[in-house]
Amino acid sequence: MNYKLLVQMAFQRCIRFPGRTTAMGLGILISIFATILMLSTASGFVRALNKFNARMYASDAVVVYSSVDSMSPTASGNPLKVADLEAIRSAIPDIVDHDPQVVRGRRDIKRQGESINTLVYGVSERAPAVRRRGTIAGGFFGSADVQRRARVAVLGTTTARRLFGTETPIGQSLFVDNIPFEIRGVLEPFGVDPHGIDLDDVVQIPYTTMMDQVLHVDYVSSSTFIVSKPDEVNEIAARIEAVLRDRHQIATGQEDDFQVVSPERLQQRVKQRLRIFDIFIPLISGAAFLISGLIILVVLMLSTHERTGEIGLRKALGATRASVQWQITVEVMMIALVAAGLGLLLATLVLHGLAPTFSGRFGITDAMPSASNVLLAIVVAVATAVLATAVPARRAASQEAALAVRSLK
Repeated sequence: MNYKLLVQMAFQRCIRFPGRTTAMGLGILISIFATILMLSTASGFVRALNKFNARMYASDAVVVYSSVDSMSPTASGNPLKVADLEAIRSAIPDIVDHDPQVVRGRRDIKRQGESINTLVYGVSERAPAVRRRGTIAGGFFGSADVQRRARVAVLGTTTARRLFGTETPIGQSLFVDNIPFEIRGVLEPFGVDPHGIDLDDVVQIPYTTMMDQVLHVDYVSSSTFIVSKPDEVNEIAARIEAVLRDRHQIATGQEDDFQVVSPERLQQRVKQRLRIFDIFIPLISGAAFLISGLIILVVLMLSTHERTGEIGLRKALGATRASVQWQITVEVMMIALVAAGLGLLLATLVLHGLAPTFSGRFGITDAMPSASNVLLAIVVAVATAVLATAVPARRAASQEAALAVRSLK
């Protein structure tokens, strides 16, 4: 079998019948485009989410959330009190530091007649060490500020830019719910989380000030604990749960009025929620490739009768059934490869164009197609094309040469 001649004939036929070539290639192109777009976006989102979680939940940290906090004040159960945090520290020597947090969504921030709405957090003076986020200008407030419930604040870079532009905010004042605060510093940039929330658009104040003067509550929303033995973080999380269940008098079988999150528990929860990608992406891609295969099958079946004379002439000149089947298969494989390349190029261009939006709004900094995803998509595209040619190619190759040649008359 002359494979070079076979490829030349297949190429010439693709050029000769552009309508059929386009019809068969379009399905593959769309399938590749959709598959690469979904796989790359999903992979980029997962990487961004893992990166964000690694920064928010360090390997040596355990976070306790109250189900009765300033974000859901109507929930039932016992709120998380400062005394609870102190009891946990006393009962578990392996905890070396902690930082309470008090928050209730976005607040009105004013400065010289201008008003914005942004997130306000109450934290302790230990927040820079516990949360690994210091300041790039000025400084953080100290323990004395927390104890005396001082009206001092540090700003995220976005908030500082929104309120002060290029002017330095250090030493100036702003109002949180009409309460004046002196600005001490500007926080290190943190970026955007995978949900599109700008974590640099924030104001941090002493949690005692937040509790007593802003929200007028006697409980905290959460607390991050730093442990001395990261390899025992799950065991320490279980001990924290035991302490809180005892303090909140939660009986066996009753639900906790708090939630304890460790890095390993968080990873398990994230994997469970991301299983939707493992289910729906293959389903959608499979449906797209199935449709493209059906299109190829229909086009080939319709064109088989028109090729009767051509096939008969080839067989009369000595072509075998295998060579006829190979010719049709090679034609479709060539179409599939070219269409796959065009689909990949289109998907790459779209992802490149969306990169600023992904980065700015969702924190996704890498959504370009990976080599494994590209290889997988191309293999599936070619396999789809080859399978779709099986019946039409066999049907064409089984034609009798004499009958086929008579169709040329």
